[in-house]
Amino acid sequence: MGKQEVMRRTGLEAAEREGMSLFEGLFAGIASDFQKVADLAPGNDLQAEVNSSRKKITYQLEKLRERFRSASTLRRDAAIRQIERACNTLAPYSRTQECGLAALNFLLRHSQAILRQIYDKMDVWNHDHQVIGVE
Repeated sequence: MGKQEVMRRTGLEAAEREGMSLFEGLFAGIASDFQKVADLAPGNDLQAEVNSSRKKITYQLEKLRERFRSASTLRRDAAIRQIERACNTLAPYSRTQECGLAALNFLLRHSQAILRQIYDKMDVWNHDHQVIGVE
C-alpha cells in the first residue's frame, strides 16, 4: 500500500470536498431564500435592507469558507508529512526494511571492525551466495 492509498483511506480529501460542497449549497440556499424575502418585502427600503443583510451574511460565509479551506489544507499537509514519515520508517526508499536497514543494523551491533573479518573470509571471485560466520 503506497502513500497515496493511505492518504485516500484517511478520508481527509473527501471531507474537504464534502465541506466545500456544503458551503456551495449554503450559498445557493441563502441566495434563493433572500430573494424570496426580497420579493415579498413591501417597499424599496425593506428590499434594500434585505439585500444589505444578504451581502453581510455572504461576506461572513466567504470568510468562513476561506478559513475552512486553509484549515483543511494545513490538516492535509500535516497528515501527508506524517504518512510519509511512517512510510519511510516502515519501507525506506520504498523497499522493505531488511533491504535498506539490515546492513546498517548489523554494523551498529558489531562495529566496523567486522567488515575486515567478513572481507577476509569471503571469496571475492565467487559470485555465488556465500554464508560467512561471524564471531
